[in-house]
Amino acid sequence: MKNKLILGLAILVVVVVVILLATGSPILNRSIGGDDGLPMGTVLTWLAFICLPLVFLLGIPGLRHPKSKMQKWVRKAFGVLFGLGLLWGLISYGLAANWNFNFTRQEAFRGSARAGVLFWYLNYFLAIVPIMLVSFLGLEAILKKLRRSK
Repeated sequence: MKNKLILGLAILVVVVVVILLATGSPILNRSIGGDDGLPMGTVLTWLAFICLPLVFLLGIPGLRHPKSKMQKWVRKAFGVLFGLGLLWGLISYGLAANWNFNFTRQEAFRGSARAGVLFWYLNYFLAIVPIMLVSFLGLEAILKKLRRSK
């Protein structure tokens, strides 16, 4: 029951954040704690990057109790993604030197356009790799069915 509740909340967070980001909602620009506070967009994106791997870890039965080597490997990979999701905000702050994640043209690496490229690579990685991992599981299931049908 506890896992189902966490799974439901994680799905809700991911769906709401994706909708807010896709629509460019003004809520994302509001700050928590005044004008110099943490932007809601940062907080919500951070939550989504934590919840996305949880959705798959808790939602796919084969990952809760992995049987194949592929399932064990994918479970470990989702564990790494969960850890990176937890650290996303701190890593991003380290790259940008601000909570708005603004990058400018400057000589120093921190806050520069070069750091911005790494920031976007991290975001793409955390968004795309979970889908790729689930695709691997789907491919494994298809291959197993093909082997059984022969």
